[in-house]
Amino acid sequence: MKQFALGLAVGLLLGIAGASLAAVKIAGDDDYLKGWQVVVKGKKACVDPYVRVSPKEIECI
Repeated sequence: MKQFALGLAVGLLLGIAGASLAAVKIAGDDDYLKGWQVVVKGKKACVDPYVRVSPKEIECI
C-alpha cells in the first residue's frame, strides 16, 4: 500500500510539473510550439503551430 501511495504521489507531482512547464511556454511570448500537435474533431490539423498569446490565437501553417 505504501508503494502505491508513493507511486501515486510521484505521478501527480510529475503531471503537475509537466503542466506548469507547458503553461509557462504558452503564457510566454508569441512563438512556435515545437513538438505540439493541433487536433480538431479527432483529426490532426497541424504540427508546430504558431501561438499568439494576447489575442489567444493558434495559427496552423
